[in-house]
Amino acid sequence: MPMYEFECADCSKTFDEKETFEEHDRHKEIRCPHCGGTNVHQLVTPTGVKTSKKS
Repeated sequence: MPMYEFECADCSKTFDEKETFEEHDRHKEIRCPHCGGTNVHQLVTPTGVKTSKKS
């Protein structure tokens, strides 16, 4: 299940949210676990992919 990173505009704290692709596409209201605010935005984070094939 993918992890998405969010930042709260009210308290400036970041947090992770584990959602399925379907849940993320529905754009449910995300609440900050620190202050309870709903003024959050998703951060773009780098990802790594490991394969068994040498490049």
